Amino acid sequence: MDFYPDKRLGIVGAIAISTLTALYANQSPVSFALQPEITQQALTPLLKEKNEPIKVGSLKELRGDKTCQGTGGIMTYAETKSFLVYICADKRDRTQPRYYRSRDRRNRKSSLNLEATNYDPRQMRYFEFKNKGYSYVLQMPMSQIPNPVLGIEFPSGKRVEERVLRYLSKS
Repeated sequence: MDFYPDKRLGIVGAIAISTLTALYANQSPVSFALQPEITQQALTPLLKEKNEPIKVGSLKELRGDKTCQGTGGIMTYAETKSFLVYICADKRDRTQPRYYRSRDRRNRKSSLNLEATNYDPRQMRYFEFKNKGYSYVLQMPMSQIPNPVLGIEFPSGKRVEERVLRYLSKS
């Protein structure tokens, strides 16, 4: 699945759409559960300019955050306009992404928890998680992808994207 920064689609809250889609279809597209409280941290202000560079930093900024408790720890963290996204490592191999956890940026209560079906460390450009026809792709910032996005593809083929505002990883 390709998500290109120049293909901007209407930005819509994925959890809200997912939930509404599930309600109308009378099925549960994703597994929702509340996670341990996130420690209070300063959220990155929304970027004013479309081309303003994202804030890139170290996971040390999240010291004390318990969102990935019970896993191999936080591997990557990203913020978008609507979401706080955590990629948690596998308990047995901390170099492998295993879990995708996201929260609504505004209230931090809603949560989406997915387990990776597979991961190809050779591609090293994005994390992809799939669940019941939905695909969640978090691009990694790099010279080829200066404005990474969180992309969500629905079973219908519709895609939405939100630009990553802040990206933290192990340094």
